[in-house]
Amino acid sequence: MEMDMYALAESDKRVHISGNTYFYEGATEDTSDLDDSKSVDFMVPRHNSSYPGPFVMAVQMRNVETVGSDDLATVTFSFYNKVGDDD
Repeated sequence: MEMDMYALAESDKRVHISGNTYFYEGATEDTSDLDDSKSVDFMVPRHNSSYPGPFVMAVQMRNVETVGSDDLATVTFSFYNKVGDDD
């Protein structure tokens, strides 16, 4: 698995998360055999008493290159959008 993620604070106090996830074949870091990739793009609301968080987003990755393969990965993101000790 490999991820490139970016976070941007929006003027409405939400955080915009975007990027890409990559699922590679093999058990080493020296492979270039990409089996699946997905774009990630979501907004994380501001943490407060009415929204206690965390914001959770899951992305499923599969080996789409090999017919009948059972290679599967689930990447779960968990974010809090909170400043200091704000409630």
